[in-house]
Amino acid sequence: MGGITGWIYHRLQTRGKRVRDEAISEIQQEEAHQARDYITKSVNTISASLHELSEDSLLRWQRRYRVDSRSPVLPLK
Repeated sequence: MGGITGWIYHRLQTRGKRVRDEAISEIQQEEAHQARDYITKSVNTISASLHELSEDSLLRWQRRYRVDSRSPVLPLK
């Protein structure tokens, strides 16, 4: 291919690669945002679960040892 036809072919090929690269970049950015949102949601869920577990454990411990949560000193069993 020579002349104008070769030039047009080359321009279309170059433009097609640029459009493809831009589309890939946009997809990767969207996937990165979705992954970040998923990780943030997961971390928040785990954090809330651990907080609930620690509160439950503390309440069970207080009931088991009859601890008054207002008392600064732990009573002897």
